[in-house]
Amino acid sequence: MEPTVDRPTAIVTGAAQGIGRAIAARLARDGMDVVIADLSADRLDVVAREVRALGRHALPLAVDVTDAADRERLFARTLETFGRLDALVNNAGIQRIAAPLAVTEEHWDAVMGVNAKATYFCCQLALRHMVAAWRGRIVNVASIAGKMAGGRCLASGLGRGRRGGSTCRFHVLSGLWTGDAAPWLRQDHQHHLAAGVPGGYHDPRLHREQARRGGPDPGVMRLRN
Repeated sequence: MEPTVDRPTAIVTGAAQGIGRAIAARLARDGMDVVIADLSADRLDVVAREVRALGRHALPLAVDVTDAADRERLFARTLETFGRLDALVNNAGIQRIAAPLAVTEEHWDAVMGVNAKATYFCCQLALRHMVAAWRGRIVNVASIAGKMAGGRCLASGLGRGRRGGSTCRFHVLSGLWTGDAAPWLRQDHQHHLAAGVPGGYHDPRLHREQARRGGPDPGVMRLRN
């Protein structure tokens, strides 16, 4: 069965595990073909088989969302394969735990590169197509922690082991794009952009890392993908 332009298509970043994997499966159940994008290439085929078992097409792509060429390739391959893009779910994200005074520039850049910069430019690439197509949906997966960390959201989120600093940007970016894109996204266009805010969930990787380190510092963790 070949992909068809008659069926809606979604890109999900960070889709190889966790929340991203569940989102990919749900979109497939709802009738969408799914582009499964993740840095964890070894897990992509498992999720692709799950999507196909639901009767939908899957395109697994090993993608580093912090790399501009990889982002371009992600969207180019999607349009080349399916001929359309109806939804983007920005789910990829990392967390690095450290006390506020221990945060380095490398630490900051690693978190913001995935969680802010990549999200922004994936929105940009998606909107270029969606505006021309007069339709599209974008969901930026955030965290309830982004609403709890206060004005020091990055340092506070990092210091308390939350994703506040790495996810409050989703609330900001979603609002920014809604405002900036407003001149193009007229009411007669079918466009929607929102931030999704899941609460806490069980992540075995976090518990394994905590146990290995003998403390609450799980280092660099991909908690949403």
